[in-house]
Amino acid sequence: MFSVYIYPICLIMFLLCLGAVMMLERRGVSHNKILITAGILGVITVFMQLYPPGWYLLGDYTKAYAPAGRAAAFGDQAAMTEVMALGVEGFVNLPIVAFLFAPFGVLPTKAGDLLFLGVGGLAGLVLWRELVIALDLKTRANALFLFLIICAGPMAGNLYMGNTTQFVMLLVVWAMIAMMQRRDISAGALFAMAALMKPALIIFGVYAVLRGRWTIAISGGAVCVTATLLSILIFGWSMHMLWLEQTILPALDGTILAHNIQSIGGVVGRAIVGGEYLLNWNPQPVPEIASIVTRILQLATIAAVITSITFLARRNRPDETAPLEVSLVLMIPLLIPNLSWNHYLIWAFLPLALCLRDLPALKAATGMQIAALVAAALIAQPVEIWPDLVPWLRELFARLIVSLPFVGAIILLVLMVRMTLAIRTGESEIGLVKPNARTTVFSPPIKVPFLH
Repeated sequence: MFSVYIYPICLIMFLLCLGAVMMLERRGVSHNKILITAGILGVITVFMQLYPPGWYLLGDYTKAYAPAGRAAAFGDQAAMTEVMALGVEGFVNLPIVAFLFAPFGVLPTKAGDLLFLGVGGLAGLVLWRELVIALDLKTRANALFLFLIICAGPMAGNLYMGNTTQFVMLLVVWAMIAMMQRRDISAGALFAMAALMKPALIIFGVYAVLRGRWTIAISGGAVCVTATLLSILIFGWSMHMLWLEQTILPALDGTILAHNIQSIGGVVGRAIVGGEYLLNWNPQPVPEIASIVTRILQLATIAAVITSITFLARRNRPDETAPLEVSLVLMIPLLIPNLSWNHYLIWAFLPLALCLRDLPALKAATGMQIAALVAAALIAQPVEIWPDLVPWLRELFARLIVSLPFVGAIILLVLMVRMTLAIRTGESEIGLVKPNARTTVFSPPIKVPFLH
């Protein structure tokens, strides 16, 4: 539904799903039937969001990942240079990452498109199942998360555009599980794989060093260094300088104010500048007041995250605090970099699951749980814009509506700080996941028998 009405419709569907789950649970309906109900509502919602499909269906995949994968598979340096030179409109990863897309890129176009779409959807469902089992989500939270995984704006948009954030989040969740199981070599390697796909996640290396998790830092650093050296060996130094010049450095200069940017700078800039650049993905100069407010909020975010992790570290139980610590760290790459796209809010699913894991009936819900539901409703909103909006509506979208998911992420950050304080004072342990919680049935990952 390519219309402004999709916003209230998505909110109504979220509330309908929440109400249905609560009602069915109260009536003693079986767990599986509740999940099926939530799944059906999610499918209906995502259909209303994405039908009829726009011209940008699988846009990121077809213009970036598939050409890069094809170029890597056939050793076509000219084609690789062409797609890298497009900057944010092309392939933005370290060149060696293109090999991950080679199996799709070498297939006939339609076959590759369908395969990538199918694998992406499957990864989303695996992510849902991993969060449910790792955090021991009960029926209400389980069903609500199935709904969100299917149709929340960040997930639906990510799958529709053919992006890879769900794969990256899956790696982060697996790394968190490895931390809980004290398999630090595996955790470091998985964090590094995620960072190779989304460079902002290199923050997990900084976290490991500051936290004194040296095995995580060393194993992750080894994976990153090895991959970078191999990339330079295969594609050459000039290709990597092109990557830096076209992708990394431009994002550090100015502020991107496009409608689907959910960073602090983008949200503050849109609130002050308005709707002039909603469909422009190049960095723009912003008024000094916007820069000042952005820096203050960025520093406050970093301070909140570091202080909270410092308090959690004093428990000296990393297996219990790993989900909350990883959730806090994710707030930095989600809220601070210029290139924080709407689909990066998939990273907020982990803290959201943590906040809702023991969700009771609404009448018994605490203030924190109600706030988490509000955050879920905001994060679930799609982020769309239409070039032909009347001026006053365009300004409303620019200054408020397209930033609603960002507000949801800020609510989650506040809730995580509140959880940390409650843990520190002994008031509550709601943010902790006990080491004897069920381990995930999908936990793959990289087990080195004599080293983990």
